[in-house]
Amino acid sequence: MTPELTSYLSKWFNTATKRKAAQGTTVVLTIEEFHSMFNKSQLIRLERAIVQGKLQSMQSRTNESALVLTWVSYKACSANKFNADTACVVSRRKSRTINKIAKGDKMRASHVKNMGRAVSKALTGVAKAEEHKAGISNSMIGKNAGRVQSAAEKEKRSQAAKERHAKARAAKELLK
Repeated sequence: MTPELTSYLSKWFNTATKRKAAQGTTVVLTIEEFHSMFNKSQLIRLERAIVQGKLQSMQSRTNESALVLTWVSYKACSANKFNADTACVVSRRKSRTINKIAKGDKMRASHVKNMGRAVSKALTGVAKAEEHKAGISNSMIGKNAGRVQSAAEKEKRSQAAKERHAKARAAKELLK
């Protein structure tokens, strides 16, 4: 490893671990463990970019092939402990795919909170099949969709409505 690459990796390690710690993640990762996460082709690629003066463009935030230090899975991220077992170095594109929720993963609170809005937005304007509508209808049988009113509340509302209608009729009669 060239001194330039070692220097770059050290800066990357310091920045990444500080960022994770600031996010409230427990970081238990040494610089040696960080170096061991890179495979040979990744190190060669970084060294070549440094020599050619293309490291900045290669590692830019818009480059999907840029290498990133990330979690190995959604489940690992949920554990909130960043170490050699839960971290990896992959392309930005790969990071997006491995950090999606998988079958059996427990959703984080931040994802659960936004889930209802996302599902609602995604389904807005989507027509439902007749059998789907029937299923929804059947599932609602026997369930009260609104607030249950006592007999006294109903009577009170009825009297208020009768008074309103009587006033409206009286006002109409005056206009004639």
